Amino acid sequence: MERRRYKRLPIELELDIDEIFKQDYIVKKNLGASIHVFDISKSGIGFISEEDLPIGYYFHGLIRLSQQDFFEW
Repeated sequence: MERRRYKRLPIELELDIDEIFKQDYIVKKNLGASIHVFDISKSGIGFISEEDLPIGYYFHGLIRLSQQDFFEW
């Protein structure tokens, strides 16, 4: 049974992440991590990375599907 709050939409994207952030203004730069995004919803994205990304960090992103439809995190 699906318990997610928002429906996940399948998508195929390749992104490069250079900076990640943590609370208290901790920033890790120059990562050069590539990620493969396989689904997206209003509350987040599902992705795979060959790089070891630390838990508890965030990155900023914007995926614009049209002028009115976009995902920002």
